[in-house]
Amino acid sequence: MNEIGYLIAKIKYKIKNGDKEVVNNYFRNAGIKIGENCTICCNIMSAEPYLIEIGNDVTISGNVVFVTHDNSVSKFFGGGGMTFMAELLSVTTALLVKTRPLCME
Repeated sequence: MNEIGYLIAKIKYKIKNGDKEVVNNYFRNAGIKIGENCTICCNIMSAEPYLIEIGNDVTISGNVVFVTHDNSVSKFFGGGGMTFMAELLSVTTALLVKTRPLCME
């Protein structure tokens, strides 16, 4: 999770008088698919940003965490080897994600 990159995006956001597209573009450049008119108020970066998709008119408030892969599958299937399952985590259109949720796929 690139905290410095997010911090720079937030500084640019302040300089550009609250242009939320500055922050959205930071996440888009990292691989997250973000629709139109979205407001993201926290660092939603994950180890696999290409697995996150956010629709139009979505607001994500502070302290939201998207878990795209946590390696619990290998514990469930009980193996010494690494098991990988990846699915798309999709946030639908016109949704408000409030403080402190843990969104998992």
